[in-house]
Amino acid sequence: MRILSWLSKKVLSLIKDPHELYDILLFLRELENMALEDSMASFDWQIVRDRVADDIERNGGDISKVRIIMYDGRYRAPRLTTWKEITRLMPLTLYPYIKEYFDCDDYSMAFKCNVSQLLLINGVGVASGIVRHRDGSSYGHAWNVLLVNENNSPSIYTYDPQVGEIVKGVYNVSYRGATYTPDLIIL
Repeated sequence: MRILSWLSKKVLSLIKDPHELYDILLFLRELENMALEDSMASFDWQIVRDRVADDIERNGGDISKVRIIMYDGRYRAPRLTTWKEITRLMPLTLYPYIKEYFDCDDYSMAFKCNVSQLLLINGVGVASGIVRHRDGSSYGHAWNVLLVNENNSPSIYTYDPQVGEIVKGVYNVSYRGATYTPDLIIL
């Protein structure tokens, strides 16, 4: 780890023009994407939206009560094994929870931004809704939705970056004794 830190500092010290840094960052992104390419698929927004809607209806939800916002025309999605590796390498669970200042919405947005910015994978979204526990308590919460390439077909999974686990599905997903029910999904 110290070698990488030293190397990063050395490379940055050689850069005189900010445009050079931009070129280096683009090059690194291209290298990362080449490494991911065997795992990656690209899906049209309508197919992705239909999969999300199907999951909602299949699990007892009313699609008219869940707002789904799609910002892109196409979505990149790696395989589940790659998502597991990404979440292992970007462990937001290491960041301390600070009520109101760095809590569920911040964890989920940070994960989405990191994956989009560093890996150019836009198949990660933010969901917001209600989490109900077995004891009857419930609260508002935010988490992530992952688009997964399963045999060149899109599947939807839930990922709560505060917990660090990936679970199949997006609506009424059971997750560590709680049920996650979104009313908003942004992809």
